Amino acid sequence: MRRDSGSEVIEVYPQVRTTDEYGNPVWRAGNPDTDIPIIVTRCRVQPVTSDADASQGLALTIVYRILCADFPGGARSLVRWRGEMFSVKETPAVHRGSSRTAHDTVYMHSMGPIADRM
Repeated sequence: MRRDSGSEVIEVYPQVRTTDEYGNPVWRAGNPDTDIPIIVTRCRVQPVTSDADASQGLALTIVYRILCADFPGGARSLVRWRGEMFSVKETPAVHRGSSRTAHDTVYMHSMGPIADRM
């Protein structure tokens, strides 16, 4: 993958380090209502899997893969893509080959009613 080959734009709300009620440092997800997003351009977003379970409330889960030059978030980041919010599933995978092909791979998922997606 070339670093400049994607056509998608995403907004990333990076994870934030804070303290819990006991004073221990913890990470929390970014807050779209109060945090300023980081705009990432020239990404690729590809569907990976989808799972619909009509017997359990008609929920549809779709997992997408983001390929971009440098992903500014972590495992608890939120992503807005095409007007919909997604949460990052795991720590982004960093691939550093040549300067031309180096990229990050991130998996994100969203859950919502099937009716909203059709």
